[in-house]
Amino acid sequence: MKNTLRYHSRKIGKHWGLRAMASSLFLGFILASATSVASDDVKKVDSAVKSGMDETALESLHQSLKNREKELNERLAKLEKQEEAFKSQNQLVTSQVSAYQKEIERLRAENKRLQKKKVEKNVSLSKVYEKMDPKKAAKILDGLNVSLSVQILSDLNPSKAAEILGRMSSQKAKSATEALMRAPASQ
Repeated sequence: MKNTLRYHSRKIGKHWGLRAMASSLFLGFILASATSVASDDVKKVDSAVKSGMDETALESLHQSLKNREKELNERLAKLEKQEEAFKSQNQLVTSQVSAYQKEIERLRAENKRLQKKKVEKNVSLSKVYEKMDPKKAAKILDGLNVSLSVQILSDLNPSKAAEILGRMSSQKAKSATEALMRAPASQ
């Protein structure tokens, strides 16, 4: 690049002002190209130097390059800000996802604990009904809604459930039997 600068500097002419301006222009160009000035701008400078542009035209070209450099620097700054905003948002989303995953795990553990507690409660209740007189148990289950009666009956020993079901009112026993048939098998 230095040789190109010397060559173009001599080509412009012997006039010191034009030489100084050309050197300044090319140094500016070198700096501008280091900050991503487009190759079209490089071609403009080479063309201007080869055609022997006058000082005013070179100044105009120099100003144009400065404006282009400024525009590119502004775009770069804008993109850098957008990138920072994106990184910040990405970090926020990542931390939120992590928090949600922890909350999901906590809720799963809580659900598991509650399910276990429910099973224990059902087992305890079924033990109570197992020990009850079938006639009394049938009378109580007749007064409950069908889904609760079915829950209790499904946890009982099958022979005890049959005794109780046999002593329930025929309508309630029919509804309970139908619901028991639709219910999934107990584990």
